[in-house]
Amino acid sequence: MVTIGDENKELVRRVNDGLNEQSREVFAALHADDVVVHDGSEEIRGIDAALEHESELWTAFPDIHHTLETVLADGDEVAYRFTATGTHEGPFHGVPPTGRAFEITGHGSVRIEDGELAEVWLDYDALGMLRQLGVVDSPSE
Repeated sequence: MVTIGDENKELVRRVNDGLNEQSREVFAALHADDVVVHDGSEEIRGIDAALEHESELWTAFPDIHHTLETVLADGDEVAYRFTATGTHEGPFHGVPPTGRAFEITGHGSVRIEDGELAEVWLDYDALGMLRQLGVVDSPSE
């Protein structure tokens, strides 16, 4: 028997596939128009702003790829652990391309309403990514 949790885990997997395909259409179809994305200290409101945020990542890291390591669901809430990789080939928050690759881990959780992502919380190793890109020094350097 398929549960609502199973359906919602599959929704998160479809969103991840759309991110990896860099599909604006899939992203927009699976997020609510008034989605709220909590990305570290940044709060992104609305589908247009969320799409712009993803487009900036796709431009900066054209080969960005997210691998879902674990996906857990409790009703309309889904939590997941992921690994992200990519190569810095475009400007990113004012930083010119370095040509360097990164691999980081992170966690996310989502709240689902009416079969769409209504709210997203992301926590990942941004400092580790910046270190790997050579933007900030490691403490030992």
